[in-house]
Amino acid sequence: MVSVSPLHGLEGAILGVLGIARDMTETKKLEQQRSGNRRKLASVWKARRGVAHEINNPLGGILNCLYQLTEGGLSPSRQEKYRVSMEDGVRRVQTIVRQLLDFLPAA
Repeated sequence: MVSVSPLHGLEGAILGVLGIARDMTETKKLEQQRSGNRRKLASVWKARRGVAHEINNPLGGILNCLYQLTEGGLSPSRQEKYRVSMEDGVRRVQTIVRQLLDFLPAA
């Protein structure tokens, strides 16, 4: 980047020119790096929403089953169906968490 300004004497006459040159290579590199980091962060936030949705779905089903079981009045076969459904939901959450840990780099 180059900046040029006239040098004025006491009576306003131009005596010369002052020029300043600055190497902007590092500044440009930092700007590009920051831009790349912003894009990565946006991707992480988008992925976070997807993961939260994937985990919340089975958790909602599990909570519903627990509610039905605590209300009582269910036949033994219905209770078993709810128990199996809750186990499936927990295993689904475990799978999602395992996949997430496999995806993330080790600290």
